[in-house]
Amino acid sequence: MKAVWATAERRLTLSIGFLVGAASILVSAISSPDAFSSTGGSVAEFVGAPLLVLMFGLQAVEAIGDLRRRRDASGSSTGSDGGSTGAGFLVGLYFVVMVVLLVVLID
Repeated sequence: MKAVWATAERRLTLSIGFLVGAASILVSAISSPDAFSSTGGSVAEFVGAPLLVLMFGLQAVEAIGDLRRRRDASGSSTGSDGGSTGAGFLVGLYFVVMVVLLVVLID
């Protein structure tokens, strides 16, 4: 896994791949919910796809910034202080919104 994150180019490529996959799940689920569920689309895919877009979208932005600064991932710090006040609330809110969306799309 370290080899994948070793350069900004590799992180950007991986991020773009995940973004395309997650976006296709979302488009498929929203454009035709019946076809999505009949082709094997699951609730986990529908709920997880926006999270993948967020996570890998942010990673892509960071990789682009690293490319612009010509910097490797080994020299950058994550900037995380370990404290996440309100993160539990945001995750709970996310799941409530996704369940409501799922119920609306199924009906």
